[in-house]
Amino acid sequence: MSVTIYTVGAVAVSVDPDDGDLLMLDGVALDDGDKATNTSTTGDSIKLFYYDSTGWYAESDSWTDGGA
Repeated sequence: MSVTIYTVGAVAVSVDPDDGDLLMLDGVALDDGDKATNTSTTGDSIKLFYYDSTGWYAESDSWTDGGA
């Protein structure tokens, strides 16, 4: 299972998994429940891949840890 998100316009977008899910963002494990946030740039993208029952793996072009 996977999903890709592209931003249209210079707006802040966050991907926020369930509170109990781990997000591996570009190889870095975020805290459970943390979200990934883009840099408010048109054309930013993030691809999320189901990792296992505890979370997701994400590849992005410049998204960062947006905290809880």
